[in-house]
Amino acid sequence: MLLGDCFNQMPLAWLEARLPGADPAADTDGDGYANWEEYLLGTDPADPSDALRFTRLIPRKDALPDLDWAPRRPGRVYTLQGAPAPTGPWATPTPASRFFRLSVDLPD
Repeated sequence: MLLGDCFNQMPLAWLEARLPGADPAADTDGDGYANWEEYLLGTDPADPSDALRFTRLIPRKDALPDLDWAPRRPGRVYTLQGAPAPTGPWATPTPASRFFRLSVDLPD
């Protein structure tokens, strides 16, 4: 959403400095993330290899899985949630979690 000189928390000047004239909602590098999402993730909107991905998911019986992702960028707040089904309910992961999602935010 465009609000002043920002689009979904992304300063338009940030995108203009990297990809002049690019659409904030477009996925310029084809990595599955829109340009404004790349800003929140701290990744490069012009580099398809610089994208947030789960790097490890090892299920463990009666325990939380061994789960990791990369890249992890400074200045970002990562929140992992788990659910027993893809429709939720989403909460802090438990051993019953079979589905996971990660949100990335900028600190207040």
